[in-house]
Amino acid sequence: MAQAAKEVLTVEHLDVTADKGYYNETQIDSPRRIAQCEQQNISCYIPEQEKSQNKALGLYTDRDFRYDATNDCYICPANEQLTKRSETIKGNKQVGIYESKKCKQCLLRSRCTRSQTNNRRIYRWVNEYVIEAMRKRMQRYPDKVRTRKELVEHPFATIKHWMNHGYFLLRGLKKVAAEISMSVLVYNMKRVLNILGVPTLIAAIQRLQKGTLAFLFRVVDYFSNAIVIYRFVRFAV
Repeated sequence: MAQAAKEVLTVEHLDVTADKGYYNETQIDSPRRIAQCEQQNISCYIPEQEKSQNKALGLYTDRDFRYDATNDCYICPANEQLTKRSETIKGNKQVGIYESKKCKQCLLRSRCTRSQTNNRRIYRWVNEYVIEAMRKRMQRYPDKVRTRKELVEHPFATIKHWMNHGYFLLRGLKKVAAEISMSVLVYNMKRVLNILGVPTLIAAIQRLQKGTLAFLFRVVDYFSNAIVIYRFVRFAV
C-alpha cells in the first residue's frame, strides 16, 4: 500500500505512519514489510508494542541493553557484554542469541531476569538495524505519530458517530467494501465542500462535462441522505 501511494503521488521519498496495532515484532511480517519500505525509500514511523512483561514488573527490558555494532554485542545495565552465542528461528525470524557468562554472579540479576537458572538473553533479528533506524527517527520527529492521529482519527469518528456507521448492514467482502466506499465517498465530498466551499469546488472542476458533474452530485446527495436516514430509522427502531 505504501509503494502504491508513492507511485500515485509521484514522489521520490515518502513518510508512512501507522498505529502500533499494525506492528508485531514477534512475527516476521511487520519487520519484513518495514525493511521492504526502507528499500523503496519509504520511511516508516510505527510505534512499537511492549513485547515483555518486564517493564510492568520493574525489571530491565531489551531497551535497557545498548547494542555495540562495532563488536556485535550488547552492553547490559551492569556494563557487561552480552556476546553472540548462536542463532535460531524465533517467531519465523532468524535471530541471534546474545548472553553473558557473568550473568549468574551479577548483583543486578534480580532486576534483570526471573529465571533462576538461565542467563539473561537478548534476541536480535538479523535485520534489526532497520527497526533501530525507525526508532531513532521517531525520537527525532515525535510529532509524526501525533499528527497521524489528528488526521486519521477524524474521518473514522465522523463516519462512525456522525454518520452512524458503527456497523455494517451487509455481509460478504464485496458488499461490505461497497457499503464503506459509499460512506467514504459521502465523507470526502462533504469534507471538500466544508474546506473549499461550493464556489471554489465548482471552479476547480468546471472542465468536467456538465452532465457528468450534475449526475455525480445527484448520486452523492441521494446516497448521503439515504444512508443517514436509513441508519437513523434503524437506530430509532
